[in-house]
Amino acid sequence: MATTSRDASTGQILQQATGATTGPKLPHTEMNVLKTMVAVIVCFVTFWTAPAIGNLLQLLGVSILSLQDNVRANTEYVQCLMYSS
Repeated sequence: MATTSRDASTGQILQQATGATTGPKLPHTEMNVLKTMVAVIVCFVTFWTAPAIGNLLQLLGVSILSLQDNVRANTEYVQCLMYSS
């Protein structure tokens, strides 16, 4: 957005840019704020996701222990197939 002001000596209207024409590069402070926001969002999503998935599985009646047993059994089966050839 541009603002206008009067130059007293010439009477012409001057347009002053208010940060819109600085180009694609962000100032150092804005870049730090942006990096901090991204880091906070990534941490929030990371640490929120695991309990949310656990709660969903518990709501659906899935036991984490039974999942571990299934993974262990599947791993043993795959190893058995690999070594039997």
